[in-house]
Amino acid sequence: KAERERFLFQLPNSAFPANAEATFNLNTGVVSSTGAGASSASIQALANGWYRCTVIAVCDATTSGSYVVYLDDGSSASYNGDGTSGAYFWGAQLEVGAFATSYIPTTTATVTRAADITALAVAPAVTSEMTLVSASCLIATASTNNTVLQIDDGTANNRILNYVETTNPRNFVNVGGVNQANTDLGTLATPPAKDTIASGFKLNDFAGSHNGNAVVTDSSGTMPTGLTTIRFGKDSSGNYLNGWLRHGRYYPRRASNSELATLAAA
Repeated sequence: KAERERFLFQLPNSAFPANAEATFNLNTGVVSSTGAGASSASIQALANGWYRCTVIAVCDATTSGSYVVYLDDGSSASYNGDGTSGAYFWGAQLEVGAFATSYIPTTTATVTRAADITALAVAPAVTSEMTLVSASCLIATASTNNTVLQIDDGTANNRILNYVETTNPRNFVNVGGVNQANTDLGTLATPPAKDTIASGFKLNDFAGSHNGNAVVTDSSGTMPTGLTTIRFGKDSSGNYLNGWLRHGRYYPRRASNSELATLAAA
């Protein structure tokens, strides 16, 4: 915000239903109102007073048009201005899809890019015991698995991961293509609320906590060896995280059950 704290963002009526718009409050960080033509609207707090504001609507015509930003004086987007008051805007993005993705830098041409995927080499790979902590926000529940954080040997046969299966956060261990653990840790928070999974892994000693809730244990299973890669937001089988990864952490030791609950509550 600057002198103005609110603004109205509107998609063109030539290509979208009437009132495909939303009003955002940059002082309180909330969506003040959503027009009838918009499917949804959201505001996400970033750093230093910046917010990411999004409007989603279903296009109903193939034509050109301009989206518009109207400054709001606190009660209306129609008022007599003073010639100097304003707000700061950056990173405007229009894209096809059911939800907004991360920022895609462009210049004069449309850009298509792959999903945001990060994979890092793990050296040395400590596999006798470990702890994985991941925090994510799903856009919506899905019928497919949403992998949040995984460490593997480059295949799907030897891996350890935190993931969400439809509405259940889980941890998983696979050795030589055989499941050693697939632990249900409770119920997913309503998207896009934050879900934190803290999982400890050791021979015959697996455990996990979701959002600081009671630790669920599994006392039978072996550990994979030769793990070389840690992946954020994707596994080696092609399952992606349909949402935002807030953080992912790997510790080369098996955290205690009380530590897992504390890590998952953070």
